[in-house]
Amino acid sequence: MIASETTLHAVRPTRLIAFKHYAVAIVFLVVAFLLWFFQVSLPNLPIPRSLVVLAGSGFLVFLALLLLIIAELKRISTKYVVTDFRVIRHDGILRRRENVMPYTKVERVELLQSLLDRVLGIGTVVLDTGEDQILIAHVRSPRTIQQTIMTRIQRVR
Repeated sequence: MIASETTLHAVRPTRLIAFKHYAVAIVFLVVAFLLWFFQVSLPNLPIPRSLVVLAGSGFLVFLALLLLIIAELKRISTKYVVTDFRVIRHDGILRRRENVMPYTKVERVELLQSLLDRVLGIGTVVLDTGEDQILIAHVRSPRTIQQTIMTRIQRVR
């Protein structure tokens, strides 16, 4: 950031940014539980049922934990910074990506909220230049962020 630049908002997305990862992890955990519960229903195999259930459920639990770690890393590695001159989106852990959009380039600011988003108080702010977009996705108080950006755009122009 520039020395004279002031940070107005610095936010990270909510866990809904990785909702698919959490949903699949829960499905894996439920299937692992069902393997233990219905192990008598498994067909006769040349290896013991208990070994099949243990290996299968262990593998599913491992996959669920891996998905949960990936989801948290995705959320933690994403950061949105709104300053008095520009909007910055930071992504990634190993391969960092920084997308910067100065207010002079912004043509449109849009707020997206589904019914569930409104109930949870989250949303997505879309900054559009006509050629490029920055999504400030699944953040708390999106209307405040949108109003801050709109105010800064009016001051720049």
